Amino acid sequence: MTGETNETTSAVAPAVAPVIAPTQSAWRKYLHWPTLLLAAVVLVSGIVIGSAGTATVIRRGIADAVQHPEQSAARATKRLRRQLDLSEQQAQQVEKILSERTKAFGDIYRDNLPRIAQEIATTKEQVGAVLTDEQRLKWLDRVAKLERLTRANSTQTP
Repeated sequence: MTGETNETTSAVAPAVAPVIAPTQSAWRKYLHWPTLLLAAVVLVSGIVIGSAGTATVIRRGIADAVQHPEQSAARATKRLRRQLDLSEQQAQQVEKILSERTKAFGDIYRDNLPRIAQEIATTKEQVGAVLTDEQRLKWLDRVAKLERLTRANSTQTP
């Protein structure tokens, strides 16, 4: 046995990674989820608040334009003056043109209001005939809101 090698003693033992307890920095990795969750909540909240704010501003702008069409030419001219860098003379000319066109659009709208009202009435009847009683009540409520809006706009159009 002196010249012989023992296969069992010369074989390399398989490498096994030692079990290491997590260090304090490893625990910190696990503690990041509350921070990430908070960041996600803040992000979603910002999106919701921003969307609601934008919708409110747009809705108020549209309502203001509908309720005060006589001011629409001045508002449009103010925007165009900034965007197109209009001179004072150009701004006055543009405002005059827009004011005249706004009045013409209002006249066209008023002239066609009876036709619009007739189409609404026909639509109201035809759709109502297809609906159940419960659906018809909801439908008539929606049509009534549209008719109120139409009447309000027709009295405020220049």
